[in-house]
Amino acid sequence: MAKEARWLPTAHATHTLTLAMQPLLPVQAMAKEIQVVADDAKADLAEAMPALNAAIDSLKALNKNDIVEIKSFPKPPPLVQVRSFGSGRFHDSNGS
Repeated sequence: MAKEARWLPTAHATHTLTLAMQPLLPVQAMAKEIQVVADDAKADLAEAMPALNAAIDSLKALNKNDIVEIKSFPKPPPLVQVRSFGSGRFHDSNGS
C-alpha cells in the first residue's frame, strides 16, 4: 500500500506564518472589546427606542392650536415650562 503524502511545513514556513499572525492578535483583542461595546450600545438603543417612539407620537399629536394656546399664557404652568424648556419653545424675560 502506498502511503499518503503529508505536507509538513518547514521551519521557515512556520516562522513566517507566526510572524504574519502576530499583528492579528491585538486586532482580535480589539475586535472582542468593540463587540462588547456594540452589544451594550444595541441594548441601550433597544431600551431607548420605545421612549423615542412615544415622544414622536406625542409630537405628531400636537397641532398648531395647542402651541398657540401655550404661547398665549403669560406664565405657563410649571410642568409646561419644564417640558417647553427642553424643546426650546420658551425663554426667560431677559431673552436667554
